Amino acid sequence: MAGDPTPAEATRRRALELAETQRFVHHVADLATGEVETTELDRPVTPISRAQRLSRFGPVFDPTIFGRPIYRLGAKVPYQATPEGWIELTRPTSTAPAVDTVYWDLPAGYDFRNSFAGMFLTFTEMPTSRTLASFTLSGHAFAGTTGTLMFSMQLIPNPVYIPVDANFGHHTVDLTFVPPQRLMYITMGLTANIELLAFSGMTLGTAPLVLEPGVFA
Repeated sequence: MAGDPTPAEATRRRALELAETQRFVHHVADLATGEVETTELDRPVTPISRAQRLSRFGPVFDPTIFGRPIYRLGAKVPYQATPEGWIELTRPTSTAPAVDTVYWDLPAGYDFRNSFAGMFLTFTEMPTSRTLASFTLSGHAFAGTTGTLMFSMQLIPNPVYIPVDANFGHHTVDLTFVPPQRLMYITMGLTANIELLAFSGMTLGTAPLVLEPGVFA
């Protein structure tokens, strides 16, 4: 007879069950201003609509941006040699490299002010032009609350706060910025009220711009 599942197995099973009825949410954020725009969808986000939402911040983005990352990191490949970059995890409940996923299953009393949960990402060869960092996540907040994910980068003064509500959803987070130097660090922290979060990878690359400003009008 099989034994009871381990806490890590129980977390992964719960995430799979919740994914049966998940929504899709697209967040776009400008690290220069801290501005965030969140859109709920009934299907996965597509390249053209992603580029349209990013273009509301000013520069007009070419939708081919999403297919040419310089970095691609996740549970299966947490370290990349060329160009060099890596992920450091803090307080994950479990990692599942076979399905390229990291899980955080936090208690209701978790206090982010005294104990950090999340990850630090290091990139040694940032682009010199406008850049896009994209994160693929799933999760939900505790019932009756809205949780918050914080993304920050050194030398860029505005952290961005991404809302995660109590309904389980698949979250695509697109962060746009111009790197102030070649070596940069991005921090993702679970702050208030997030009960369950699954990280399924991230990409980072140069954001090609469209010269014709009315292309997505």
